Amino acid sequence: MHYLLLSILFIVLCSCKAAEVVPTQASNGGVFDDGGYDPLVPEGNNSNFIAPKDSEPGEDDKKNTKEEKDQQESPKTTSSGTGGQKGRIVNGLRHEHNSLSSQYRVWAPANNSSSSPHSLVVYLHGNTGSNFGPASLDPNIVSQFAAFGQGLPTLDQAVLEGQNTTKRWAETIFVSVLTPTINSSRTLTWSTDLSTQLLNNHAAFLHDLIQNKIFSQYNVDLENVFFAGQSGGAFFLSSTFITKYGHHYKGGIIMLCGGEPAIEKNDVNELDKLKEFLPLHFETTINEDSSITQEIIQSRDYYTDLLGSDRVTYVRQGNGQHCVFDTNSQPIILDRVISKMQKLNNN
Repeated sequence: MHYLLLSILFIVLCSCKAAEVVPTQASNGGVFDDGGYDPLVPEGNNSNFIAPKDSEPGEDDKKNTKEEKDQQESPKTTSSGTGGQKGRIVNGLRHEHNSLSSQYRVWAPANNSSSSPHSLVVYLHGNTGSNFGPASLDPNIVSQFAAFGQGLPTLDQAVLEGQNTTKRWAETIFVSVLTPTINSSRTLTWSTDLSTQLLNNHAAFLHDLIQNKIFSQYNVDLENVFFAGQSGGAFFLSSTFITKYGHHYKGGIIMLCGGEPAIEKNDVNELDKLKEFLPLHFETTINEDSSITQEIIQSRDYYTDLLGSDRVTYVRQGNGQHCVFDTNSQPIILDRVISKMQKLNNN
């Protein structure tokens, strides 16, 4: 009898224990309220599972998201650089990048400041570097631009064509850069008889100078950055710099008495930006050397196919020989071309 009663009591106790609901821990960290959730069962058969709510973004998160969106929608338009010398030709400046080192000169308006950004023209000399030479040389490209910037045009043609050009260079930062390389013929050059690797190194050197020296020391209008090259400088811009680093700039590139198609034709960085922001201009005299003229035409055709006919122009004017333009004043030529490029970019 006692044995029967104990057996009945044991069965009752086990039945009560089985009726208790014990929460179990899910493999993903959640708690299931029915003790019988199986993560392998389709979701429709786990109707009692309550997923944790996603946390709402805090005010700081919302603020950061808005700032990031504003930055994406409103790209930087000035470099905001400070500390560079202004109001006169600054000589003896040097830049080093990787294994290359060379000189550069700067002319900047005296009123360049955080509230007054200015356009930038970067000028590359031809072979031998004669138009980079000492500031005492006349004519000298830096002296010419600085004279215009100071409101002191000294050339007869400058006086005739006068005030617009003077105003242009009074409101422009001008940088002239000496090539870091002397080739096997003992010639200072940006491009002649140089390997593709060295040309690429030249391009990286120039890009680094502008980005990390000029932009950091002067407040540059980033929508008006222009590069101009004469002869060997023009060959370098068209063969290498445009396709490697042109997409970083808005403004234009001007090639005087020189040019050739890109050396690495299938390696063009961010073509869409080149098409939108960087018109090109070639200019020679009518009596330019025939072999150079042919290379310029090939370069014009290559870039016309790449960028479109409305983004590439070519002018032949004047009866001089290689790089001897009628005005003998490249600031006047660049003033004319840059004015057209700015109108094109603003349309």
